[in-house]
Amino acid sequence: KEMLKSLEKEIMAMAIEQRNSNEEEEGSLKRDQEQETLLKNIKEIKIKTLMIKLINRRRMVPRIIQKKKEIYKKKFLKGEQEKRREKTGEELEGEVEVQKNLVKGKLVKIITNIKLKNSEIRVRGLIRGIPHGIYTGD
Repeated sequence: KEMLKSLEKEIMAMAIEQRNSNEEEEGSLKRDQEQETLLKNIKEIKIKTLMIKLINRRRMVPRIIQKKKEIYKKKFLKGEQEKRREKTGEELEGEVEVQKNLVKGKLVKIITNIKLKNSEIRVRGLIRGIPHGIYTGD
């Protein structure tokens, strides 16, 4: 009987120890879970503050405003224009013949109109990628 009582006491003591250890483990698990959630919340808050700082820095940086460059055409004298045309080969055969027979008034207007039309044709041809000698108009 004494041995049974001593075994019973030992079994009861072991059961109490197991209960205490189980309670401690459950408590530690709960504590671990709480700490993990706290760490996650802290990380999220840090990330949000860093993002806000980055956004504010971007807003504070002055923007670069680019000015359009104005292109000015150089105005040449008549003699320089003729020399330039001769160099580039822009002078037309029809212009030379009309200039020899030049009479004031109407022929001057005709010459300027011819020059304008020919220059427009060349520009249109260059835009479309056609050499100026081939392109004849729309």
